[in-house]
Amino acid sequence: METRQIFIDTETTGLSVRQGHRIVEIAALEATGGRLTGRKFHAYLNPERNIDQGAQQVHGLTTSFLRGHPKFSEIAQEFISFVRGAECLMHNAPFDVSFIDAELERAGHRIQLADISDRITCTLKLARKHYPGESASLDALMQRAGLNFTRQNHSAMGDTRLLSEVYFRLLKGLSAESGLVDSMPTNRGRIPARAPMATTSPMFSRKDGSSSSDFEVRPSLIPLAAKFAERYITILRAHPTKTYNYATRGYFDFPVFEIEQHGQKCRQGESWLYFAIPEDASPYTLKAQERLYVGAQTQDRMFRGDGMGGTNFHHAEMRAGCGNDTPLSFLKEGKRIVIYRADAESIAAQIRKDDSFAQLRVLELQPRTPKKHLGWWLEQYVLFSEPSQWRWNTASADKALTQLFA
Repeated sequence: METRQIFIDTETTGLSVRQGHRIVEIAALEATGGRLTGRKFHAYLNPERNIDQGAQQVHGLTTSFLRGHPKFSEIAQEFISFVRGAECLMHNAPFDVSFIDAELERAGHRIQLADISDRITCTLKLARKHYPGESASLDALMQRAGLNFTRQNHSAMGDTRLLSEVYFRLLKGLSAESGLVDSMPTNRGRIPARAPMATTSPMFSRKDGSSSSDFEVRPSLIPLAAKFAERYITILRAHPTKTYNYATRGYFDFPVFEIEQHGQKCRQGESWLYFAIPEDASPYTLKAQERLYVGAQTQDRMFRGDGMGGTNFHHAEMRAGCGNDTPLSFLKEGKRIVIYRADAESIAAQIRKDDSFAQLRVLELQPRTPKKHLGWWLEQYVLFSEPSQWRWNTASADKALTQLFA
């Protein structure tokens, strides 16, 4: 008899189960033999608490709408019966599992999802192993699978359907024998004395343009940084003839950029996060092609250049760009580049106050060196949470971030 497969997704009130956030929507679709059977489980839930603004913007569910819906305890047994004995597939399973287990505990059920499942498979990890170095978000997988679908708000049921489509088109052929199925162990055959609450808060990032089922859901830092950011430099154009060399970094004959500088240069000891975006873009709602470059600094290395007296904006790594996509090619299209900078300490202070960013508080606790200052840790988090999205960043996040948020 073929194992039943159940695709599961959730929407929640916020990012952290440890902060008491709850499920507001849960959906599950059954499949056997590589096809959906038509059997489904779906419920909107009264979370008995407020919804964080960021989460509400993603899924569009409001406290007033959910107030008239059942609590998880009222649908728990039906959900248990639906998934019992099946392989449960989720895109970033640790996130959904932690919330489901917490809800089962609150409802008085002395079991976890792993106790009633045949196995739990994380399709996000599966996709990352199968497509190393490429985006494993649900949107990226949809595009790879040839699914042309655009959503306004995310929904558990909608994302579950899309996940099943992606799985059957792209991932179904990957077997456990190939080492590409990343399944979580189950505890069938025993009932724990008490189902423990999650002790860690899985990272959770809805990147701009990505699916809620990319559910690592890691909060985007740039919109938060934008609250404290100042317009620092506007790059207007490239000088038609002037060039300079930055021989110590191996860069030669770079065109001189004409700029407008809006603020004083950064001083030694100050820690800044900065990011470059098109002049007409909003840092609060960046689109994929508007993420140009992100960096950090403790003193102004933007204004250096061999023989230029420290007046030429260069920033060698950013200006080198990636292939034919460079600031020079961007400027030749008649566009301008704006570099914003935000004080790292101000960003950290807001993170300490805002529970939506509770997972990021660990960044402030990391060891500091002249290179790995607070702004650097924030920069690395952006590169980690939005991999391959910043057009002119050629290096991935430091491995310390991977270990920190694994």
